[in-house]
Amino acid sequence: MKKTQKICLIITIIFCLNYALSMLLSFHYLTQLITSIPWLEKVVAFIIGVCAFIDILAFRQEE
Repeated sequence: MKKTQKICLIITIIFCLNYALSMLLSFHYLTQLITSIPWLEKVVAFIIGVCAFIDILAFRQEE
């Protein structure tokens, strides 16, 4: 696994865990931090989307 793929996988896992914590336990720390700055919210959404796309491509290459 390349270094870029590992970084993208880590970012994806962090935000998946954040989503699970905010839905299950109403723990909205990262959500409040990100949404407090409007441009940061869009940048983070773009980064997560790119990371998810790279993760999909990484798993497809292994098959």
